[in-house]
Amino acid sequence: MPNDVAMRLLSLLPDLEVIVARERDRQRLLSTPIGTPRHTVKKTYLVDTRYVDIIERYAQAEGVELKDVVNLAFHDFFERRQYLPVEE
Repeated sequence: MPNDVAMRLLSLLPDLEVIVARERDRQRLLSTPIGTPRHTVKKTYLVDTRYVDIIERYAQAEGVELKDVVNLAFHDFFERRQYLPVEE
């Protein structure tokens, strides 16, 4: 493989990583059962408008429900901080 082709392919790696991460998130959302498997509560929180817009755009682009995007965001947030209870 010519060196310039190899360098161009390597320059695309960051973009490919973003695409793969997005597809994994999408697949995780789509693989969750329809409906909410746990008890839910309807509650109002004050949220920066940019997050509201991003949640709505993401849900529409990925074809998932708003609640699924919000639940995934909360799950990822607490999972990264090792704050989720251990499920039995």
